[in-house]
Amino acid sequence: MNICPDSPPQTTVQPTVQDLLAPFKWKLNDDGETYTITGAKDEAIQTADIPYGVTVIGAEAFKKCTALESINIPDSVTSIGARAFMRCTSLASIMIPNSVTSIGEATFWDCSSLTSINFPDNITSISRAICHGCHSLPGVIVPNSVTFIGDSAFYGCDSLTSINIPNGVSLIGDSTFWGCQSLTNINLPDGITSIGKWAFAFCTSLVAIHIPDGVTSIGEGAFYQCESLASIAIPDSVISIGDSAFATHTHVQLLGNNQSYVMTDNCLIDAQTRTLKWGCAESIIPVDGSITSIGAFAFEHCKTLVSITIPSGVTLIGDSAFVACTSLASITIPDSVISIEEDAFYGCQSLVSVTIPNSVTTIGDYAFDECTALKEARLPKHTELGYQCFPDTCEIIRY
Repeated sequence: MNICPDSPPQTTVQPTVQDLLAPFKWKLNDDGETYTITGAKDEAIQTADIPYGVTVIGAEAFKKCTALESINIPDSVTSIGARAFMRCTSLASIMIPNSVTSIGEATFWDCSSLTSINFPDNITSISRAICHGCHSLPGVIVPNSVTFIGDSAFYGCDSLTSINIPNGVSLIGDSTFWGCQSLTNINLPDGITSIGKWAFAFCTSLVAIHIPDGVTSIGEGAFYQCESLASIAIPDSVISIGDSAFATHTHVQLLGNNQSYVMTDNCLIDAQTRTLKWGCAESIIPVDGSITSIGAFAFEHCKTLVSITIPSGVTLIGDSAFVACTSLASITIPDSVISIEEDAFYGCQSLVSVTIPNSVTTIGDYAFDECTALKEARLPKHTELGYQCFPDTCEIIRY
């Protein structure tokens, strides 16, 4: 009778980190022990399980991996490079461990299916354009450790309804919330000192915002086309307001004793330059000499403005000052005006005739173009015209 000896116990061979890195392009870090992922071997990758031992997900590592639906990031990772997941259009959610202290710019650019993202507790900045075009993202919690939010960080996140701004943040960057059409309100912390250019432009559902005392600058187009914003109060700390900062239907109120701006008869006036910065359909431009120029975009898209009298003493009508005032049927231009800049009355479709006074030396490109009802324009012989100043159907009468 043959007795078979006991079989030796079988041992399980554990895969190495390099075995687990097989789906990825990678490099060994300088310490000789940890790894950086530089890319996916197959751009059609659907799931990415990153092994422990990887410390860096490199720049553009998964860029345009449009089939990528999920990714597991271990807590050995400390850095995610710029554009690492750019245009991963199938990625629905991502959990970033607290070991990560740095996330590069445009990391989730155009991740249009992303509905959930967490930012780790140890990061201090939200990089430029980090979630640009994340159209499905409904909300974001920004950690209290964050002191900086970069330009265009949430540009075009048109499903975003809620986001918090930590107390340590002092600047809202350029175009940070451009086109966040579902955002209804946002609380700005007391430490904010500057609101950048186009910061909340096209936030069409924004109904309320409080600008804290201490804000000194509101950039160009900051609240441009915020169609639901009925009113906004400007603290007396503000010393700089850019062109097109507010929609013409938004009631602008100055608080306290502002030394840089005055509000007179619904006209926001830069007291230093004597420029009318913002007006509305109810504006009456003062005749006391406090205004010498109508600023760029001052009455832009003021669709209920029917007539306007520009007082003597004004020398310049700025770029696009009355652009697309579609109901504007009557304008009075005084003989103090020297220059009418480009697009000044572009698209004023109810304007039938206009008389340019003898004082005007130049009229800029497209100044009265697309004024589709304009039949006659009287202007001095010496006035220099830019390109396509008037529509082709308008008769130009020189005097």
